[in-house]
Amino acid sequence: MAAAMDPCALDGWRPRAVVGIAGGYTRPEPLTGRAPIDELTRAEESLPAIPVRLIHGSADPVVDVQQSRQLHAALQHRGWPTSLDEPDTDHAGVIMTEYDPQSRRCRPSHADHAVRAGSQTAHLLLHSANFAPRAC
Repeated sequence: MAAAMDPCALDGWRPRAVVGIAGGYTRPEPLTGRAPIDELTRAEESLPAIPVRLIHGSADPVVDVQQSRQLHAALQHRGWPTSLDEPDTDHAGVIMTEYDPQSRRCRPSHADHAVRAGSQTAHLLLHSANFAPRAC
């Protein structure tokens, strides 16, 4: 998300589309050291809009869904093409996984909520890939 909001983050390169998956957009990003929501607010009006698709589980106990709602509202205010999907799942479910506390890792999940949410995330990624340049 930082590369989309700050053209200087990667020496002027910006993605042509972004999918944000259960992100914390009010916290500093490793790439820039600044929060994406702050970058968007500070960005010049001339910053070209790119499509931003957000997905965040409505039952996420790790990152509050308000993070995605706030970014979505700020993107809409700027006139950027954006969407926000809130499937009925948790933080790991949006990538078709479940958290295993014993191994402290995510593992594949076959739970209905995770399969539905993970499929929705995959669809958003596929749709956003259509904005990427084609390889020769």
